[in-house]
Amino acid sequence: MQGRVQRPTASVLAVSIAALLVTLAAPSRAAASINLELRPGSQSVFVGSAFSVDLYAVSDNLTSQTLSAAQVIITWNIAFVQLLGLNNTGTPMLSSGFGPDPYHLNDSLLDGDAMWIGFAPLGNPVAATPAGTFLTRFNFHANAVTTPTTLINIAPSGGSPTGQTIVFDGVTANLPVTGTLTGAIVTVVVPDPGGMAVLLAGALLIGRRRRPGS
Repeated sequence: MQGRVQRPTASVLAVSIAALLVTLAAPSRAAASINLELRPGSQSVFVGSAFSVDLYAVSDNLTSQTLSAAQVIITWNIAFVQLLGLNNTGTPMLSSGFGPDPYHLNDSLLDGDAMWIGFAPLGNPVAATPAGTFLTRFNFHANAVTTPTTLINIAPSGGSPTGQTIVFDGVTANLPVTGTLTGAIVTVVVPDPGGMAVLLAGALLIGRRRRPGS
């Protein structure tokens, strides 16, 4: 004798459908993400000068989201600009820098790529606001005039073995919440004639002051 298949009652079906609707309506943490941006998005600098770009974490919606850590690969064209280091004037972090990494991106900071690694204070994740949260500042030197521009980029991957740019959620451990990656455009130019005159006058004044007996 075959067993009878018990059909769910109307009340059971109603409860199941209601539970499904609640599940579908609930926002998913994995659906949200934190974008990474270099700011200013575009700038013009004089050849031979120092300049900086700032790394921001930006919520992709109208509410702030939190991050516990991030590893961010940046790339640049060494023919035009060169990374000098960083200045941790942004949001206080437990750790922020170009430390040792398994992808060998930080073996040298002179080859056009590096990985910034940042950790939020323990138990106090960093809030990424919709307007953007300033994480750290990268300092560069303008090596040569660009033709016409050069890009300092946030790369999705790089190194050997290949590493990834990742932002980790501030609530769920080891949950990637990486959003869009936006780099910065840099135009390196020679100073205008008036600016060149000022620079030349300054150099002559310094030279006169260094002469013996002056």
